Amino acid sequence: MPKIIVVNNYSLNWDIEEITNFKKPNQTIWGINYLQEWGYDILLIPQTTSSNLHRLNNLINKFSPADMGDFGQQFKALNELNEADLIYDTSGTQAQILSYMKAMGLLQVPIVSIFHKKLQPSRFKNIKKPFITSYVKGIDAFICLSKTFQNSIIAYGGEKKAFKVDWGPDSNFYSSYVKSDRGDIVAIGRTNRDFVTLGLAASQIKVPVHIICCEFNVTEKFNSFGENVKVTVMPNDQVIDGKQFYDILAGCRAIAIPLTHLGVTHLAGLTSLLDALGMGKPVIMTKNNHIDIDIEAEDIGISVELGDVTGWVKAMQWFEANPNNALVMGKKARKLVDNHLNSRIFAERVKEIFEQLLQKH
Repeated sequence: MPKIIVVNNYSLNWDIEEITNFKKPNQTIWGINYLQEWGYDILLIPQTTSSNLHRLNNLINKFSPADMGDFGQQFKALNELNEADLIYDTSGTQAQILSYMKAMGLLQVPIVSIFHKKLQPSRFKNIKKPFITSYVKGIDAFICLSKTFQNSIIAYGGEKKAFKVDWGPDSNFYSSYVKSDRGDIVAIGRTNRDFVTLGLAASQIKVPVHIICCEFNVTEKFNSFGENVKVTVMPNDQVIDGKQFYDILAGCRAIAIPLTHLGVTHLAGLTSLLDALGMGKPVIMTKNNHIDIDIEAEDIGISVELGDVTGWVKAMQWFEANPNNALVMGKKARKLVDNHLNSRIFAERVKEIFEQLLQKH
C-alpha cells in the first residue's frame, strides 16, 4: 500500500495516544487512523527540535514575503521522499517550501494540504501574490474545511484542486458518556473566545453558566459576573483532562461558543461545535460565516451576532423556557453525525482524493 508522509504544525503523537486510550475523539488526526486501518503506511515527520534552527525559522517567517513553514520538518520529509508516495500536510502550514519546489518541477510526489484558513495575504500583499500563486500551483489537492476557503483557492487558479470536505466528529467516542440535559450552559475554549459577553449576558438573567478558560482569557470584566457564572481558570500551558472535559460536556444543557472579532475571521469555534454534535447537545454560538454548518437552518441551536449581549440574553432565556425543544435540538445535532457528518466519512473522502492523485502519478 502507499506510503504517506505526514507533516503538521504540532506533534500528533499525543493526540494519537489519547485517542488510543479513548480519552479523545479521533477527528483531530485528520483521518490518519482510518488510513492506517485501510492499509496505508503512515510516517509522521517530527518538527524542528534544534533551538537555533527554530529561531532562524521564526525570524525568516516573520520578515519573508513568502510563507516557509517549518524548515527542519520539510528537510526531514525530503530525506524520506525516495520511499514516499504522497505528502499530507494536515495543518496546511508545513509544506510551503515543498510546494515551491513542486511548482518548479523539482518534486514529483503529490502534495495534499488541509486548508484551515482563507488564502488572503495580510501584509506585503503585492509582494506575496506570486508566492501564493506558486504555492497553489505546487499543491496537488486542497482539502478545504469551508466554502470561503475553497473560493479563496479558486481565486488563485486552483479551481481543479480545491475540494470542499466536511470535517465531522468521531461517531463512536461520545456514545460512552452518560448524558444529562439539566446542567449548566457550558463554554470551554482558549483561542478568540468572547467570555465577557457571555458572562455579562448570563449575569443579567441568573442562568447557570460554567466558563472554563485559560489565564490569558481572564480580564477585569470577569469581576462583574454574577454568582450564577462559575469560572474555572486553567494555566496557559495546561489542558483540562480529557475524561473530565467530556464528562462536563455530557452533563450540560447546552454548549456556548462565544467568539471575538478575530474568531469570526477563521474557523474558531468549529472544534467545539463538533464536540456538541458528537455529544448530541444544542448550541448557542456567535455567527461565523466561515463555518458551513448553519445551526439555525439545521435546528440545532441559536446564532448570536458578534458582541451582542442582548442576543445572548434572549438565546439563554429561550433555552430556559424551552427545555424539551432544546433536547430535540440536541438529538438533531447527533443525527447529523450518524447520517453523514463524521470523521470516518471525512477520511473516506480524503482517501478518494489520495487515490485519484496516486493513479495520476
